[in-house]
Amino acid sequence: MSERTMTTRPPFKKTGEGVWAASGGLVVAGPDEVAFLKENVRGVERRRARICAHADDQELLQDMLILLERGTYVRPHLHRDKAESLCVIEGEADAVFFDDAGAITEAITIGPAHTGRQFFYRISSPRFHTLLLRSDHFIFHETTTGPFRREFTQAAPWAPEEGDPAAGDYLSSLEGQVRAFIRNGVE
Repeated sequence: MSERTMTTRPPFKKTGEGVWAASGGLVVAGPDEVAFLKENVRGVERRRARICAHADDQELLQDMLILLERGTYVRPHLHRDKAESLCVIEGEADAVFFDDAGAITEAITIGPAHTGRQFFYRISSPRFHTLLLRSDHFIFHETTTGPFRREFTQAAPWAPEEGDPAAGDYLSSLEGQVRAFIRNGVE
């Protein structure tokens, strides 16, 4: 008979608005962590919450569980000299990719594997991208290369900043463009 070792979930330390860091050599996630994100996103101005599984911004591999609420605006952006992958845990969204001028080049509806949707993508070279939520919550696992440096992320110059009153109109317009793009059979 084999012996099974039980693990305890690491405590989370709040490191910023909507950001918690796990600690310990073994970080695990399950329904409790999803519930934690859903509970703790309430009142977060940017309508998103994350648990970072990496110890700090200097680590070469950075894993996060991220929750976005419907209506949150993720300004289109790209990452210079970084790879990024996303794997859906719960909810649905459109992953939207753009050329340098802001024209949509790809729009993919993503959801958990059991839905039959695409559930994973990896960006290996710099591409402008964003997420448009189709569900009340969208929860995903994101992995990227570190160390984290804000200057490695380039915001799309043709999209309004987060917090800009024009962001709501841009988001509505983009949702219409993506629906048309998908309807034309390019999904």
